[in-house]
Parts: sequence; structure tokens; C-alpha cells
Amino acid sequence: MNDDSSSLLPLADPVVRPVTVSDIVESLADGMRDFQNAPVYGLTFGALYAVGGMLIVIGVSALGASYLSYPLAAGFSLIGPLAAIGLYEVSRRATYSFASILVKRSSMKNTASLPMDGER
Repeated sequence: MNDDSSSLLPLADPVVRPVTVSDIVESLADGMRDFQNAPVYGLTFGALYAVGGMLIVIGVSALGASYLSYPLAAGFSLIGPLAAIGLYEVSRRATYSFASILVKRSSMKNTASLPMDGER
């Protein structure tokens, strides 16, 4: 390998676009549309998230360590972005008019051909 630093290209500064109120309204409208198209998925994710939080509080209370409720709840909130992946998939499939996201594992090989955002 060549360690010549002159062959490296300079990195361009990232472009930060401003977020306007209309961007937020549009995102909320898209989320509401997705929820109206597939409410079971959103309610299921929300219910699982709520039950998980209650189990944390009940569990630490049963162990006599209720002082850990807030730190554990804060850590549990980090799971939210992982749970959102499922909601993003529901939204993506709704955008391309797929009937259901409940598919067998063997048919998952066909999902690689779905266009990603920006490839429409």
C-alpha cells in the first residue's frame, strides 16, 4: 500500500439544509398517511414499546431497585430508532403499493430489487 498523503482527495464540507415549518408539516402528513394506510403496524410497535417500558419499571421495582427506573428508561429509549426500521419498511412498501409486508423469509430475496429512497 502506498502511504502517500498527496494522493488523497480533500473532503468537501457537508451541506446543511435548513429545516422549515413546511418540511415538518409535510413529514407529519406523510406519517399520518402511512398510519392511516397500515394502522396495525404502528399500533403494534407502540404497544410493544409501551409494554417493554412497563416491564422495565415493574422489574426493577420487584428487585427493590426502583432508583434504576429512570436510567433504564433512558437507555430503553435508544431502542426506538431500531423499532423505527420496521415502520420505515411499512412506509417504503406503502409507497410502492405492496399489499402486505408480512412475507415469508424465503421470499425476502425479492425485496433487494425494491428501489431505495432517491432511486424512484
